[in-house]
Amino acid sequence: MGTKSELHVLYLELNGNDVQKACGLLADAGIHCIPIQASSRNDFLTAMENMLFDLVFSDDRVPGLTGLEALSLVRERHPQIPFLFITGAPNDEVAVEAMKKGATDYVAKQRLPRLVPAVERALKRVQAQ
Repeated sequence: MGTKSELHVLYLELNGNDVQKACGLLADAGIHCIPIQASSRNDFLTAMENMLFDLVFSDDRVPGLTGLEALSLVRERHPQIPFLFITGAPNDEVAVEAMKKGATDYVAKQRLPRLVPAVERALKRVQAQ
């Protein structure tokens, strides 16, 4: 695939098991990710200010921050970094709004295997830029 051997992923998510599931699925496809889990607005802002990352994954909301707000924060500071929603409560209106605001993709947790091709497409776009 020609990508970095390790991807640092900022993951806005309350459930550590979901973070491990997503990274495990990517690892099985040969994409090794190092997750930086943020489970609150403060965690997310601190991670954005202090760490470099290759991708952002986001659930719909954590305490003090919605996924759409997180998307806006990332687009302001790091417009080139792929931002993928991974949500257990898919909502067509939120999905459309997210894509309009610059999300790279929107994956339902119930269809998590879709994450692999979504990440591969996102990484190819970054390489092409």
